Amino acid sequence: MGHPFNGYLQLGLNSRRLTTIALWIAIVPLLGWWITGLFDLDEGFYAAVVGEMNRRGEWVTPFYNGQPWFEKPILLYWMAKPCLAIFGDMIGPRLPSVLSAIGCYVLVARYARRWLSENAATYSVIVLSSSLLFVAIGRMMMTDMPLVLTFSAAMLTFWESLTGNRKMRLATAALLGLAVLAKGPVALILFVLIAGWTFWKEPELRPAFRGQWLLGTVILVGVIALWYVPAYLANGQLFVQKFLIEQNVGRFTGGDKAHTIKAAWAYPIYIPILLLGMTPWLYYLVRNGRWSQIADSQSHNASSQFLRYLSAWTLVVLLFFSISSAKLPHYVLPACVPLAMLVPAAIDRWIVWTKRTNLWVIAFASTTILVGVMLIGSVNKTSQLLGIAALISSIVLWGLLQANALAKATTENRVKWSLIWTVSVGLLANVGFLAWYEKSGQREAHELARYVRENSVFGVPETVAVYQLPRRSKDLGTGKPKLQETSLPSMLLYLNTTVTEAETPDEVINAKCHWLFTRSGRMTEPTQEAFVNAGLTLRRVGPATENFELYELKPASEQ
Repeated sequence: MGHPFNGYLQLGLNSRRLTTIALWIAIVPLLGWWITGLFDLDEGFYAAVVGEMNRRGEWVTPFYNGQPWFEKPILLYWMAKPCLAIFGDMIGPRLPSVLSAIGCYVLVARYARRWLSENAATYSVIVLSSSLLFVAIGRMMMTDMPLVLTFSAAMLTFWESLTGNRKMRLATAALLGLAVLAKGPVALILFVLIAGWTFWKEPELRPAFRGQWLLGTVILVGVIALWYVPAYLANGQLFVQKFLIEQNVGRFTGGDKAHTIKAAWAYPIYIPILLLGMTPWLYYLVRNGRWSQIADSQSHNASSQFLRYLSAWTLVVLLFFSISSAKLPHYVLPACVPLAMLVPAAIDRWIVWTKRTNLWVIAFASTTILVGVMLIGSVNKTSQLLGIAALISSIVLWGLLQANALAKATTENRVKWSLIWTVSVGLLANVGFLAWYEKSGQREAHELARYVRENSVFGVPETVAVYQLPRRSKDLGTGKPKLQETSLPSMLLYLNTTVTEAETPDEVINAKCHWLFTRSGRMTEPTQEAFVNAGLTLRRVGPATENFELYELKPASEQ
């Protein structure tokens, strides 16, 4: 089927094969997710929950360290349980996110091809798979990527129901149900807002809104009930309070104190996050107002309507999470899929800089890098913050330079350099993850956990105490490439057991723990004396590490 935008979107080689190549190369930035262990806190919590559910044979109630844990709904756990059981604790935990990211690539290829052009499909895949924010979350065990896949599929099938087959609305309902199981009712709120905006702004589509709503609602409720009903029956008011109230209503209204930012500067925070996370692609939309031109166009052809729908989808997600009190960079991830399909419509509208302007930008970008590196090395916190700001500015400038270079290149070279950039993002992701895994101290912690498993009978550790793991002061561990002093929930996955979380020697002694894991410097002389007075000996064991210490506890009579 021909579209009026086909001529407008001639950005590269007009070949279906090129889109297939782009899809295969899109996987490259995700490869290597298994070369580092999990990061704390979020990944560690989710993986520990899955490990404990597998040990218990549990499918309804998430458990963390022996207690019900309703921080998130069930979909990620259902996806990760077989992956962990089959592929182990290196490949398995993150595999659901990787597969969800690949599913998103297939979605944008299919719908950009159908409603825009083959070339738009190629570039949409390239944009999404070379966006650092999307790739980073796609390589981590997070609830966000399953949400993005199911919600994006729901929004795109809903568009199909408006422009052709209304029975696709039933698929939308099922997918929205899965999105709710991925991350809660937020998917329903976003859907209602986007659908309402479309009904208001696209009057010629209003007749297509009729039909399939009753059956769709039944399907939606049925899918959600697959977990909500048994979870309520098994846990009663605990499920209502901890999950429905605290984790859904509370997070939006500011109940999540750890992630709540109420300062005025935080409201537009997702704009720079997206600009950096989708460098250099979003610059094409921002410059020359091309995004607003697409959104305000009054053309009634299918491609124009689809682009306006994508714009509404993006803006609703952006505004919703900007208003929300709780803020984390990955919350805005559902906007990446529509943005990836909007970018191809703007590349050819870029006004190429003069050579002189280009040289000035290169000089300024290089200077900001040098200044940023020098300031970050300072002991003064204000200087460090200025250094971070300088480095962020340099990233923005280099992104603009790349956007400018792509805009003035021939169509064939655009494709070539875009694919090279995609592969480069994979290299950056692996280097970045490895560097943080080493510098943060996570590798050391996981090595000691594996030592405990390897030196336990039948690989099942005797009682393990994690002693004084949370940080002792508010500023300790922040603003530096060191591990923030968290409770290290990922340890529970690699230990493959529950632990005793202890703050005093008496708690360790009363639990009759065989192993004691703690941070360097926590085993003071008074602490060691407390164990000796209780008739225990401490023997430091395991590989030598800088950040942590592992002890084996035995009665003195056994020595």
